[in-house]
Amino acid sequence: MTESPGWYVDTSDLAPALAASSFPTGMPQAKCSVSFKASVTPVEKASMPDLYELASRPDSTGFAPALFERVRPAGSNCPREPGQYRRLNLPAFEKLPQPARRPAWVFLAFDVNAAGKPGNVQTLGTSGDTGLERASREALLANRYEPGAGFHGCTYHFYHNGSANLAAPGPVPDTPLDTGDQPGCIVDPKSIPGLLDGSAYPRAFWRRGIEGAAVIGYDTAPWGAVGNVRVLGSEPDEAFGDTARNALSNARVVESDSGRRGCVQRVQFKLPPKSTR
Repeated sequence: MTESPGWYVDTSDLAPALAASSFPTGMPQAKCSVSFKASVTPVEKASMPDLYELASRPDSTGFAPALFERVRPAGSNCPREPGQYRRLNLPAFEKLPQPARRPAWVFLAFDVNAAGKPGNVQTLGTSGDTGLERASREALLANRYEPGAGFHGCTYHFYHNGSANLAAPGPVPDTPLDTGDQPGCIVDPKSIPGLLDGSAYPRAFWRRGIEGAAVIGYDTAPWGAVGNVRVLGSEPDEAFGDTARNALSNARVVESDSGRRGCVQRVQFKLPPKSTR
């Protein structure tokens, strides 16, 4: 039994991080393992590059206020937003080279004069993507804010995930054929809305843009219930199989005289192109 360190350690990204990893080609291996070790550092003692990266993430709204206080430039008198936007510009992300695996980001500081025009843009932190940094500075300088007293030490960030999602691996060999379109196995779409609209997508994999697939076996009853639901295959992680199984456990089929045993449904988890800021 592992002793609790006394604080919450979020492990939801461990499997997605491994699924997004790459290894040398032509060297297949079996039964590999990897260990992860949590390292906890208070915000007050964390390195500034780490804090700039954290503050640049799209999900940064849930972080402690102390994080944003530390990344504010010294002597800043700028609130979170230096007035209402009169014009907001974004880099042309679609024209930038796609980041390889690791997202690109840049954290900027700037001033705003009394006319609402940004200036004195400085890069405080960056992942090293010079194309994103250049495009971000140009976009920020083209912004316009409402006129006012003017501010210095404002901050803004851009985060580029790229638009290409990581496709699910191919099906496991010897996986049973899909029978989900055959009489007695056809699931009522209204009974599995989460699978169809994407709301049941494993969120940790959604954040990294990782697609998945699952193969689910089930039986159906004459009165339309679905039972004996089991995962026959799940890639790249068991989370996709668990999600599909949970959804199909509450599914319904058309009532029949006898029901059916041995139904198989292949479920593809697809994502739209990833958003950027």
